[in-house]
Amino acid sequence: MKKIDYLNDEMAKNLFKFKPILVDFLNSVFSYSKTPLTSTINYEDRELTPKFFKGKKSFVDLYVRNQDGEDINIEIQKRKLKDFCKRAIRYLVRLSDNMEKGQKDEDMTRTVCLSIINFYPDEIKFDKDFHYSNSLRSDASPHEKFSELLEMHFINIVHWRKLNPNILNKIESMSRLEKWTAYLCSSLTKIER
Repeated sequence: MKKIDYLNDEMAKNLFKFKPILVDFLNSVFSYSKTPLTSTINYEDRELTPKFFKGKKSFVDLYVRNQDGEDINIEIQKRKLKDFCKRAIRYLVRLSDNMEKGQKDEDMTRTVCLSIINFYPDEIKFDKDFHYSNSLRSDASPHEKFSELLEMHFINIVHWRKLNPNILNKIESMSRLEKWTAYLCSSLTKIER
């Protein structure tokens, strides 16, 4: 029997096109948030048009806007790309530049780029965890906190699997995010899944 590749772009897009499933996944990532997401999210156009004539056009995997007007980009990448983190930063900057003429800086809303990856990027070190955040979260200590407006998250599937060779003994103690990571991990056996 052929294993299902849960990190296939089309598979993930089809899974996350159901709002309750996407909201549950995002709430597991943003578990630190004081305001959980609701099903009031809108799927946005995945094409990011450049603001300049010769600017680079980008296509993101999944782009949603939540009930507070916050932009969330979800990228699924199973194959290692050179400078992947730089690409993630480019998407974050492009999405955060969404203010209309006449809006004030105080009206700016949070922008989040969430990358689900199945490789070790050279730029990020996953020490004791499979999930890396840029420490711009609202729960960061005061000396780490710069802004609540920009966030980057990387969920490393291959690293999570390395940390959890025998998940059958850990299921009860797993966080919601770990359970989602397990679900997306293609190397699980049928019994583990």
